[in-house]
Amino acid sequence: MIDTVRKAGSGIRVMANVALSLLVFCNQTGASSVKDDFKSGAHHEANGQLFRAAKAYLRVLRLTPADEKARTALARVGERAIAGQLAVAAVLETEMKFDEAISAVDAARRLRDQMVSLKIQPDQQGSIDARREQLVIRRVEALLTEADRARADLTENLVAESAAEATRLLPSAVDVEPAVPDPATIPLEH
Repeated sequence: MIDTVRKAGSGIRVMANVALSLLVFCNQTGASSVKDDFKSGAHHEANGQLFRAAKAYLRVLRLTPADEKARTALARVGERAIAGQLAVAAVLETEMKFDEAISAVDAARRLRDQMVSLKIQPDQQGSIDARREQLVIRRVEALLTEADRARADLTENLVAESAAEATRLLPSAVDVEPAVPDPATIPLEH
C-alpha cells in the first residue's frame, strides 16, 4: 500500500511539472506573440497598410487589454484606416461599383465596432452608418433604373416583333380573294 501511495505521489508530481512547463511555455509564447504582433503592426503602419496594422494592434489588445502603447497605436491607425476605407468607397461609388463600395464601408464599420468594444471611440462613428445607408440607396436606385431600361428594351422588342409579325401576315392577306364580289363581275338583271 505504501508503494502505491509513493507511485501515485510521484505521478502527481510529474503531472504538476508537466502542467507548470506548459504554463511557462504558453506564457512565453503569448509574450512573444504580443511582441511580434506589435512589431507587425508598426511595420504595416510604416508601409501604409493601415488595416493590417490595426488588425495586429487588435491582436495585441486581445492578449493584453491594458497595453497602452497598443491602444494608442490602434486609435491612431484605426482612424486613418477607417478614413481610407471611406475614401475607397467614394471612388468605387463614382465608378458605379456600389456593392464593392458597400463592402469597403462594412470593413470600416467592423473595425470601428472592434475599436468601440475596446473602449476606443473613433471620430467617424456616425458617418460610417450614414455613408452605408447612402450607398444602399444609390444601389437600389441603380437597380430600379436598370429595371426600367430592361422594361423599355423589352417593350421595344415586343413592338418590333409585333410589327414584324404584322408585316409578315399582311402580304398573305392581300393575296386572299375578297369576300365581297367585284361589282363589275356581277351579272345585271333586267
